[in-house]
Amino acid sequence: HALPEGLGRGEARRRVRRASAGVSDLLDQWCHGTIDRAFEGNLARRAEPAGKEAYLALCRQGADYAEFRGHLRESHEYTRRCKTVKCKEADKKSVAIYREILMREPSLEDQDAYSVLLARSGLDEDEMRQILTRSAEYRDLCVREEGDPRLGCKEALRVARQTFNEVMEREPDARGLV
Repeated sequence: HALPEGLGRGEARRRVRRASAGVSDLLDQWCHGTIDRAFEGNLARRAEPAGKEAYLALCRQGADYAEFRGHLRESHEYTRRCKTVKCKEADKKSVAIYREILMREPSLEDQDAYSVLLARSGLDEDEMRQILTRSAEYRDLCVREEGDPRLGCKEALRVARQTFNEVMEREPDARGLV
């Protein structure tokens, strides 16, 4: 491959090293944030330095939030914590409220964050609903200006349930409207 005019091999190598270092720095920033969110969302604490380094090595090899979450949820600490904090119940509630308000599944990170708030921080279900209905996503999805021919969320949900009943002759199941 030919180098651009005026760019010698040495300068090209320096530019490649700088670009690689920049990408590596960005990856490390992303990894640190993802690891922090996984620990906070599943163990309700920050990672200790040794644990963070181990997860950082996994991240550099391509692991993502879902893999970190799986490891943490298999841990003795998570199992022990969930005996006193109703983790599974909080998970189910956060998913159900997401479906109800935003009509979609939450990301694993959002599910974990809201589950911790529901289970440990005293956030109740109505407060979570209020938070989601104040979100930009809810406004984009559900709030319609006067004259907008599209249905708002409540009306769309009513029509979907009615149609489901007419066609299937039953109520939709928990995932039927998502």
